[in-house]
Parts: sequence; C-alpha cells; structure tokens
Amino acid sequence: MKPLPPPPDIASGMSVYATSTARCSGVLRSSREDFQVNEILDLGLVEKERKAGYVPVYSVRKDGVDTPHAADELAESLKSKVNFAGLKDSNAVTVQYASARSSRADDPPVVHGRMFDAERIGYLPRPISRGMM
Repeated sequence: MKPLPPPPDIASGMSVYATSTARCSGVLRSSREDFQVNEILDLGLVEKERKAGYVPVYSVRKDGVDTPHAADELAESLKSKVNFAGLKDSNAVTVQYASARSSRADDPPVVHGRMFDAERIGYLPRPISRGMM
C-alpha cells in the first residue's frame, strides 16, 4: 500500500506519490553558499572609458543581502539612484549587474558595502533594465 501524502501536500494538490517507498527528508541549503546565482545579461558593448551621457556599470557580489538594500547602499556611493535587472534572494551568494541611472553619477572603481562588493566593469549608453535579461 502506498503511503498517504501529508496534509500540506494534499492541500497543494498532490494526492498521489509515484513510488511506494516512504518519503525522505533532507536539507537543501544549510548556508548561503549552498545557493549561488550568477546573473547573465546582454549588456552589449561595455565601454572601458567614460563617454558623454554614459552611465557606470558594476558587477555586484552580494552575500546575505537582498537587492533593494544593496541598491540603496550602492546609490549612496554613486550619488545616483541605481538599476538592477532583477531581484535576487538574500539567502544566497549572488553576482548581478547594476548601473547608475544618471550619467553624472560618481564612478569609483570599487565599492565595498556592508554585505556586498561592487566592481566597475565599464560604461553603458543607457542604464541597466529588465529587458537585458
């Protein structure tokens, strides 16, 4: 006889298990390093030197901080609001891209936040957007 699913499984619509063995449990993540995300964007041609109207773009490595909090702290350093292409999990180690929204933003080569490090990789003719994903 197949075991009955527990009440949470039944509530979510899973009423039958495909195997007759007892269910097993485990831990998928025991630390943030167990879940790593590396964002892949189509940034186009990233210029190494700043041109008029271009915005600085950064590779941001976050460890235990969500995207909005990292964005706020990075924005303070750049003296400009910043754009990220998407939100990433705070319970993870993630690498994603960010850009200033203003071409008048400061552009330090490196920014060290409380829970992130950002390295300038160049300049783009427009800020990063979700469409680049």
